[in-house]
Amino acid sequence: MATHWYGKGVLKIVNGSIDLDTDTLKVMLVNDSYTSDKDHEFVSSVATYEITGISGYSSGFGGAGRKTATVATQYSTTNDRVEVLINDITWSSLQTGATIGAAILIKEVTNDAASPVIAIWDFTTNVATNGGDFTMDFNGTTGNLYLTV
Repeated sequence: MATHWYGKGVLKIVNGSIDLDTDTLKVMLVNDSYTSDKDHEFVSSVATYEITGISGYSSGFGGAGRKTATVATQYSTTNDRVEVLINDITWSSLQTGATIGAAILIKEVTNDAASPVIAIWDFTTNVATNGGDFTMDFNGTTGNLYLTV
């Protein structure tokens, strides 16, 4: 899976309007029609691509489909980078009928137009929902989002 930061998301981390360790961050799922753009700033730029219309995922601002991410950060002297660690997230019993192309880390604020996008995991192989569980298997040891120094 290809992973990258959104530019304005990193800027918000640097200027302190997003705190990876203490803010409530969420992960939303988007379909395979979404083309990632590092210049996207808010969820409103990607919301039309959020998976919808299937049981097991309630889309939209405040929807239960957007799962809360448990996030921690650490510095690796071996790799000279800040590592962002996220616990695995599972969506249970996603009904057949959607194709997941990516997952996006966001901070929900007051609505999608004010909620920043932070990072994306663009899957190299799309995932078709089949009535089963879908788990984002994040690397809990060294993370899978990095800021290299």
